[in-house]
Amino acid sequence: MKVEQLNYFNESITKIFGEMVGEKPTIGRYYLKNRLFRTTGEFAVVIGVTGRLNGQVVMSMSNACAESIAVKMVGENNGLDELGKSAVAELTDILVSNAMTGLSEEGFMSEITPPYVIDGSELSLLNCSKSLVVPMFLGEHRIEICVSLRDSEEKRDVA
Repeated sequence: MKVEQLNYFNESITKIFGEMVGEKPTIGRYYLKNRLFRTTGEFAVVIGVTGRLNGQVVMSMSNACAESIAVKMVGENNGLDELGKSAVAELTDILVSNAMTGLSEEGFMSEITPPYVIDGSELSLLNCSKSLVVPMFLGEHRIEICVSLRDSEEKRDVA
C-alpha cells in the first residue's frame, strides 16, 4: 500500500472517533511491524479483509483505553463488559469499513469480516505480511491500527 492510501485510514480515524467517541485522536508517524508482533495492550479487535485486498486490520490498545472508549460510546461505566467490548468492536468495524470504501473507489474492491475481540495479556499476532502501523493517542492512551494487506492481483504486500 502506498503511504498515501493510509490517508483513508487517517480520515476514517478522525471522522469515526469524532462522531462515535466525541474526541479526535492525535495521529503519530507510521512505522512497520514484522509479521509476528506483540500488540500495544491487552485488548485488540481484528477485522479480516478479502477480495482484491487480503489480510487483516488490527486495532490494539490497553484495557483502560478500551474501557474509556466504551464508557464514552455506551454512556455507562460498567467496565469492559460484553456491551463495552461490543461497542469497541463496532467502532473498529465502522472505522475499517469507512477506509475500505475509500480504497474501493481506487479499484481495491474488498469485503471485510465481522470483527472479533481478543482480550488478554501479552498478545502476539502473526499477519500475512508486515504491517503498516498508524499509531494514535486518545488523551494519555495509545492505540495502534496495524494494516496488513496484500494486493491479490500484484502478489505483493500492500501494507
